[in-house]
Amino acid sequence: MSTFRAFLVALAVLIVSSAPAKADIIISVTPSLGPNYNGSPNAGTYYANALSGIPTTSATGTAGTPGYYSPLSGPTPISSIVVTNFNSWMGNANPTGAFSAETGTRLYYGLSITSSAGTDTGLTIAQVLAGLSFAGTTSPDTTALDFSFSSPPGFTGLDPAKYTYTTDGSGFVTSFYYTGANNAFAVFAGDDPNDPTNNQAAINYDLAGIPSFSATGTYSLNGVSGSGTVAITSTPEPASLTLMGIGLGALVWRQRKRLLKKA
Repeated sequence: MSTFRAFLVALAVLIVSSAPAKADIIISVTPSLGPNYNGSPNAGTYYANALSGIPTTSATGTAGTPGYYSPLSGPTPISSIVVTNFNSWMGNANPTGAFSAETGTRLYYGLSITSSAGTDTGLTIAQVLAGLSFAGTTSPDTTALDFSFSSPPGFTGLDPAKYTYTTDGSGFVTSFYYTGANNAFAVFAGDDPNDPTNNQAAINYDLAGIPSFSATGTYSLNGVSGSGTVAITSTPEPASLTLMGIGLGALVWRQRKRLLKKA
């Protein structure tokens, strides 16, 4: 081997060995319920609490307030993902106290992007935002909650209040947390056959008959994807509620009759 060729081989080995190792990107998604960002006076508090809780998947903030962040750990009723053009919270019209100024709740898909310990993602924050994509899907398909963000432009221009990140000495991202893409069913007073002044009737009418489904949020970055899924339970139609009441009444009557016989 010539001296020059040996030098090139040695140089290549040196370059490879000195290049920092890049870890696999790890994407985790945690669904939660939060205030309607459009007009909520507590949205900023929720964002701050979510960014504090997402890294450890833990509840953060003051329980019993609109800004409280709590990861969903089980099925949630469909009434908890409704936004309105009147005051509401978790499917209840005209809430009081701390919730009186809210206009509904949304399903958020909180995002965590990390890499193996001691390494970085090999991406700058600009590359993360531009390269990140999202798809929200439902099964069975409920198109009202299906939405997506493609890359590019990805999440370029995302409100800085909704995400936080860390970098290494070279400016490459080591962790990235985002409050999450979000969606909800929309209910507007006066657009159905009910009394336009009865806000609760508007919510009940619009949600009745929507079957139970699962909602999944999937983020992708540099060929790596991560998803989070939550089960959404339906609200019985008014007629079903009446029949349910009759059925329960008959069951209680039969049970009472049986107990009387035993007595």
